[in-house]
Amino acid sequence: MTKLKSDFEEKLLHKKIGSHLLYVELRCKLVAWWGYYFWEKCDNFDVNDHLKFLPESDFSLHDVRNPEDWNKLINHVTHERIWAKDKPLWEILLMENVTTQRASEQTLLIFRCSHVLCDGQSILNMTGNLFQPEKVHMGQNFQHNVLNLYSQTFDVTQIPPPHQRLHEFPEIFTKTMESMPMHVFKKVKDVYQVDHLSLLLAGVAFAIRQTYLCQGLKVDKQIKVLFTLPLPNHSTKLCNDLMQGYRNCATLLFLLGSILLLLSVQCRNILSVEFFGGKSHVITYLPLLEELARKGDNVTLISPSIGLTKEENIHEIFSIDVATILNEYQIHPFEMTERNEKINFLTLFTNLVPKKCREMYDRHEIQALYNIDFDLIILHYFLNDCSLGFVDRVMSKNGTKSTPTPLVVFSTINAPSSIVQYMTFTQRFVNFGLNQVLDAVRTFYYLPAMEGVYKEKLGLDAPSVGEIFGRASLLLSNGHVSINRPKPNLPNVIQVGGMHSRKAKELPKKIQDFLSSGGDDGFILFSLGTYLPSSAMSPQKRAIFVNVFSRLKQKVIWKYESNDIPDLQKNILLSKYLPQQDLLGHDKIRLFITHCGTGSWEEAIFHGVPQIGIPFFGEQPLNARTAENRGYLVRLDWNELTEERLMEAIQEVISNPK
Repeated sequence: MTKLKSDFEEKLLHKKIGSHLLYVELRCKLVAWWGYYFWEKCDNFDVNDHLKFLPESDFSLHDVRNPEDWNKLINHVTHERIWAKDKPLWEILLMENVTTQRASEQTLLIFRCSHVLCDGQSILNMTGNLFQPEKVHMGQNFQHNVLNLYSQTFDVTQIPPPHQRLHEFPEIFTKTMESMPMHVFKKVKDVYQVDHLSLLLAGVAFAIRQTYLCQGLKVDKQIKVLFTLPLPNHSTKLCNDLMQGYRNCATLLFLLGSILLLLSVQCRNILSVEFFGGKSHVITYLPLLEELARKGDNVTLISPSIGLTKEENIHEIFSIDVATILNEYQIHPFEMTERNEKINFLTLFTNLVPKKCREMYDRHEIQALYNIDFDLIILHYFLNDCSLGFVDRVMSKNGTKSTPTPLVVFSTINAPSSIVQYMTFTQRFVNFGLNQVLDAVRTFYYLPAMEGVYKEKLGLDAPSVGEIFGRASLLLSNGHVSINRPKPNLPNVIQVGGMHSRKAKELPKKIQDFLSSGGDDGFILFSLGTYLPSSAMSPQKRAIFVNVFSRLKQKVIWKYESNDIPDLQKNILLSKYLPQQDLLGHDKIRLFITHCGTGSWEEAIFHGVPQIGIPFFGEQPLNARTAENRGYLVRLDWNELTEERLMEAIQEVISNPK
């Protein structure tokens, strides 16, 4: 048992492809949500609960030569043992000193699992990983031959009468053929009351035996595969847990000499690409990746902000944080705003990105991804055009795939086409002209610089940005009709705005204690996001907030990145990191002072929190105007901010019953 547990943990539970666990569902339980079933990590998983001796109190017979006793053992394993709903749906039971019709003093190892876990392909794969068949003289081509047989369909040619006892059933003989007549398939399915998967696995069982015979091996000394069909008194058809709710689960019973065939689960490899960005960008699409990981997919996340997820199936590769670039080149948004200078990210990135992008292409962990066969690529679009050469190379698996990997483009910013939502004719004309100018700058200035970077690294024959984007199968747009004006979209454009929003969780003790001392007056949350650290604002502006907050009866939680504010009033709490959604969903929140970044804006709307907006650049001014027009935000201008105007806005929001 000790050796078996050791091998099982080493070769299956901890086995990885790259940095990803291969057999994820062995640690997962099945959960239901709105009639659908999903895999969820089992936090209390213990291999000792699943790999154990069959207790004498459950089944005490060790002499099962008598067919009736043998049926009792099978009935116990397949019908009497009930799955625990909060545990993974498999177990390995060991019985020592068992006497069967074949021999005495055998060690019997029984593996039982739910049908929702297994198929023939996975059984063969896991067998190879755990038992390494080439070491037990199965022949070097054993698995290849079986996989080849499994790729064929199977037709049952001899059907034993259903009244016969299970131990008297001859093996289900099968032959490979180009097609399987459905009337034969249906006949066997009805006679034995089994599902399609059960019948196919019976065919695989025969295929394994037939492979041994073709190699001149003696099957009875090498492998004995028994696929259990229902007993004559089985009242319901053999089915899986998804249908029967954890009772009378379908079970596969395989005997492999003294050891058993095991199963594996195939999962997809997904790559998410963001060479440049920030934490606020990653947060908007991370829930999608986490859900894919929870369902068993292996996700490689190239991200400018790591440590945001605890999912075991997500492997993070750190890329480049835009905030680092801004600091490195001494670009200060607060100062630029106060000098009335606009931040043009298009021209800014054209000058600053190429050097950093070349560094990304030179990194070994990036180059190693070229030869991995990914099933899906998700590209974060905003200002990541220089990564498209890398994406194209991965889509073709370094030129070895004839059919490219599907590409999904995720746009964090639901790109605004106007400075106001409702425009006069003159405003529309001006907006049209501005869009044409921006398109020209992007086409003739920005994109050539980005293409030049990846063509320098990958060759001049690399396709253009337009060609690569043209291969995208789906565009996920971070917008929603409830917060933006309706507009026509192509069928492959899906609006997913607010996808990252969720219900609030319990707050850290320090923050909860601070809020509990505030009574019914509630609290105000103040955060300017990732690229606008409050600690970087001028002393004059900082004094405005400190003085106003000190006069409030509400508590104030302020995202502030240093500890350089002396003598703060007790109603103000500074923190470098805040669980923003948990605070927005708190029942005592009264107001959110925000920069109107799309992520924060959507979260506030999701939780129904009124806002004061202080926009700076990008999509922020449009978001602020939209919210102001709809009546749930008061907009302030940074350059016109005074203590009086800030206090007036706070009182207006808190005291206004709407």
